[in-house]
Amino acid sequence: SDIPNDLTLSRESTTISKTRILANNQQLCRLDTGDINDAPPSFTDVPDVIIVSDYGKGTITDDVMASLVDNNDCPILVDPKGTNWDKYAGVYAITPNLKEFEDAFGTYSYQKALDITEELDLQGILITLGAGGMQWVGRDGASILRRSNIVEEVRDVTGAGDTVIATFALFLPSGIRNAMDYANRAAGNVCTKLGTSVPDKAAVCEIVVFTNGCFDIIHSGHTHLLEQASLYGDRLIVGINSDESMKRIKREPVNDEVERMEVVSRIEGVDQVLIFNEDTPYELIKEIQPDIIVKGGDYTIDSVVGNDLVDDVRIIQLVEGKSTTNTIERMIGRDA
Repeated sequence: SDIPNDLTLSRESTTISKTRILANNQQLCRLDTGDINDAPPSFTDVPDVIIVSDYGKGTITDDVMASLVDNNDCPILVDPKGTNWDKYAGVYAITPNLKEFEDAFGTYSYQKALDITEELDLQGILITLGAGGMQWVGRDGASILRRSNIVEEVRDVTGAGDTVIATFALFLPSGIRNAMDYANRAAGNVCTKLGTSVPDKAAVCEIVVFTNGCFDIIHSGHTHLLEQASLYGDRLIVGINSDESMKRIKREPVNDEVERMEVVSRIEGVDQVLIFNEDTPYELIKEIQPDIIVKGGDYTIDSVVGNDLVDDVRIIQLVEGKSTTNTIERMIGRDA
């Protein structure tokens, strides 16, 4: 469909031209020419969100930003340039990379970013950290760090910043953390491609589900939990207590951790099995950053370890009478 616009022409403007220098299919540098000086855009209807990409070429002036903020009651996200960030005052958020932040304000710190949200009347700052992922610093004091999940070689970062702000804006209604996760995956995906590109939908919209347990003697209660958990997303990761962890929190395992890992990995719907040595999977959850945690019906949402790290916790009804403890007790009774 056509995208409506209110573009203006100026005889004083020259179309921006960007020349990228490549070597072995990897970008080395970029040369920019041109200059644009146009009037502030106007909209027939207030949009759901406004994205401002400031390239430092003269278009995004103080007047342009003031007009956007004053005349549009919607979130405005800005990808900033230069050191004059005062003109962005009143927008919802800015999305600088680490270099842009430090060029304007010196060495990055959480407190410095928090102070800027107050000074510029922002709801938050989303700082992209390259291979380190991205961090949201909210005016309310929130600090959310999402690690990069790039597993392929980075070929070209062209358009990565634009991808982050566009994806973050698209998924903002689903919450800051979710929007960051989608933006992280989208940016990571385009960085593996040469030139300006569109992220693959499958790479961006993957929903990761996590559940955990000892999974010592597998019964129908286990398989029911895992099969149901796999339906909530695109990828199911299962955390299994190590032998030492299980000894501390429950009892001596019947099957060792290698055997338990092998059996669980063969259950339909399970994509990955990870062993953790701590008493709880909290650190593992922090590391893999799932979207959803699933647990059996003997839990409440508040009692689920890691509920503060995700936006969604699902409780699945247990299969009545099925437990490893009951199985062991029946076996002991028969032996007696």
